Amino acid sequence: MWYGAWATIISCIVLYTVLLFWTAFYCHPREAIWNKLIPDAKCADVNDIILVQGAFNMASDIVILLLPTSGLWALNVPLGRKIAVTVLFATGLLYVNLS
Repeated sequence: MWYGAWATIISCIVLYTVLLFWTAFYCHPREAIWNKLIPDAKCADVNDIILVQGAFNMASDIVILLLPTSGLWALNVPLGRKIAVTVLFATGLLYVNLS
């Protein structure tokens, strides 16, 4: 759990830093981001940025929901209670799929 949490934190920091610069500099010159009338402006496809960010958001949501599950199954509690708490955590997956 500890390593998984830190890996998730570090991957979020790295990816969102990359996305910050990718979003800030996807047009050359940068003024073309808000002024589409600049001649000879070149902009990357914004859909790529949106797809990468959306896929990472969904993957990180699922990882965050699954991280406590491994620790839960290591606890010394009855099987029925483990299953009930796992199902409770799994309701968060509905949010990931519906949003």
